[in-house]
Amino acid sequence: MNEINRESLKQAIRQMDSRLPHANTWGNIQQTLDSEEKLSTALDTLPEHEPDVTSWDAIEHILSQKNERTLTPWWQYAAAVFALLMLSWSAYFFLHDHNEQDIILSYSEEIVSTQEMPHLIANDPLEEEAKSYIQQLCRKARPEICQQPEFLALQAHLEELSKEQSALKKTIDQLGYDPNLIKY
Repeated sequence: MNEINRESLKQAIRQMDSRLPHANTWGNIQQTLDSEEKLSTALDTLPEHEPDVTSWDAIEHILSQKNERTLTPWWQYAAAVFALLMLSWSAYFFLHDHNEQDIILSYSEEIVSTQEMPHLIANDPLEEEAKSYIQQLCRKARPEICQQPEFLALQAHLEELSKEQSALKKTIDQLGYDPNLIKY
């Protein structure tokens, strides 16, 4: 198998500093190995003891008794889960601001035919209501949204369109409504 960048690796290894370990290092390693060897030989020489029959009977008796503390009834688990759910639910409702509404900023563009133009030029009462609602949101409920660049750009675009609409109304009032005067 041919190794990639083998020459670069060899050159990097040649440039590395070579250092010898501290003088005590090998002695410490040998001492650890010797102590482990002594332990393994000492384990082989330890005597083995067999407990008497009464000890085994006592152990069997203790193990055969049903220990009621080791078995937790299912209702204790259910109570713990219920308490955890209640704690999570209360933390959510106390920490979450319920007066805050999730507001999604959206807009659309429409292309209007010339036949629909006179109806669109007339004042729309919902337009003023929408503008006052947006101003109310910007003042009280969600001022941070009104500072976002997207909102500011849409607001500037709306102001521009409102100016153009009022200029169009003035022109129509002066010249009268004629679809031939409107450029596409």
